[in-house]
Amino acid sequence: MNWLLGSEDEYSDPQAIIEANKAIQSLVDERETLQKSLTQFHAQHEKLESRVSEMEAALALKDAELKKTDNALKAQGEGIEEGLKLATALQEASTNVISFLQTLKDSDCSGKETDVEKKLQAHRDAGILSDAEAGLALAIAKDGQAHLFQAWPAVGVQDDDKRRMAAQMTALEQSYPGGLSNYISNARTLLEDSRAGRNPLTGWVPSVPTGTTCPYGTEVFKKYELAGESEVGFAGFVLVAGGLGERLGFSGIKLNLPTEKATERKFLQLFIQSILSLQHLYNTRHSADRQLPLAIMTSDDTHSKTQ
Repeated sequence: MNWLLGSEDEYSDPQAIIEANKAIQSLVDERETLQKSLTQFHAQHEKLESRVSEMEAALALKDAELKKTDNALKAQGEGIEEGLKLATALQEASTNVISFLQTLKDSDCSGKETDVEKKLQAHRDAGILSDAEAGLALAIAKDGQAHLFQAWPAVGVQDDDKRRMAAQMTALEQSYPGGLSNYISNARTLLEDSRAGRNPLTGWVPSVPTGTTCPYGTEVFKKYELAGESEVGFAGFVLVAGGLGERLGFSGIKLNLPTEKATERKFLQLFIQSILSLQHLYNTRHSADRQLPLAIMTSDDTHSKTQ
């Protein structure tokens, strides 16, 4: 596009005309560029003004929230102060109550031990308890077991039961390692470990125990059978029979299951006959008249049917 037009008479130099047109075009382009920049500047200015307005509004909201929080903290501080005063008063009251209850407990325990001591001395003086039995009972009572004797009636009432209890305590004292005092201590330790979730088997490593195989009819079998025959007179038998026979396809109690098809002899019958055979064998060989005891553990499902 030529911006300068004229006749050859007026502009005789074509090159000058071209250069002039280029200069004019450059000025026009520069003007358009400046116009675009100015438009962009105005747009950015408007955005900045809008952003400034938003920030001012946000700052105003934050200022209001800070004032609200400050007021709340002041009110809360007053409440906390009152709460601390109340907590201190409650703690003092709780300490007094605990002290009072401990005093009552100590007084009650001391009273129980004193009553039991007098009661045991009276039974010893009456010849119901020996000196050793009375001493053992008193030691047990002082070890926190006074309740065992607290309900004992006066001398002359149920004295045979008291003697049996004293005999049982003496037997336990002699049979348990460390005596009944050690038994009580171990029981407390185990209960505390259980309460705290401690495993008493920690550190133990399971292993397959060693034993002796006794094939039937061998000399080893005969040796141990003979040893068992001499001790069976002092044995008792326990039969655990609390379950039914559903897993075996049987609707009754398992004690009533047949052991074989020829006579359909029941399991309980076979079990008792085996005990009676051992009893007869022992009594015959040792000229004794022992009766081997049998205890049967039942459940609500099996008790009446077992009877």
